[in-house]
Amino acid sequence: MLSYTPMQADHAIFVHKSPNNFPDVISTYVDDMGLISESLEWINQDKEALRQHYQMTNLGEMGWILGIHVTHDREKCMISLCQQKFINNTLERYGMQNA
Repeated sequence: MLSYTPMQADHAIFVHKSPNNFPDVISTYVDDMGLISESLEWINQDKEALRQHYQMTNLGEMGWILGIHVTHDREKCMISLCQQKFINNTLERYGMQNA
């Protein structure tokens, strides 16, 4: 199977060093999973290896996870996380949306 090991700080995060010495990461939460790697090829290989052992649905590139909006800027090598939807819902719940 894959050579990922759980992180000590969070056993739902699994890491391993890729051949170029960058960490590849799998994050899990109930029935959601995210894969992070420098190489799309390695992500696809890991997805296929996991698919051999688990029933999976490939939803493509991550756009949302756990209510957090994820955006990618490959040119700048950046991933941004935004919880604007959560903030707006919380403000609305307490009648503070116009504050």
